[in-house]
Amino acid sequence: MVRSTVYVRVGEDVARSSRLGFLKEELIERREEGCDVDAIAAEFTNAENTASEDDLLIICARFQAIRPCIKFSYSEPLDLEEIRVMRPYDSHGVEFNLEDEQLRDKIYGAWLRYVLDVFLANLLRDG
Repeated sequence: MVRSTVYVRVGEDVARSSRLGFLKEELIERREEGCDVDAIAAEFTNAENTASEDDLLIICARFQAIRPCIKFSYSEPLDLEEIRVMRPYDSHGVEFNLEDEQLRDKIYGAWLRYVLDVFLANLLRDG
């Protein structure tokens, strides 16, 4: 009986930790989107260790309600159609003139480098 109680408590701690991590990421994202999050950030920092689950949900709802400041000059599209409308035609400015064989070689080379990077990283990590 004690063992299951411990597992439940560990699960609650993990879930709380996940929610706190989500709120930290949400804070960063909202700031990068041009939202003024200073007041909520201070509230979140103060409540981070002591807030109840209901308090965390309220903070999360407040994050969702924040809109970018009027002074924020960037427009961030939310779906593919908005992206296509905002992106100028040929925005990359790169001409893509490769024969099929050259393209295959480049893709194969990039894939091979990735595989070798993973292999070497595992060797170094595992010793």
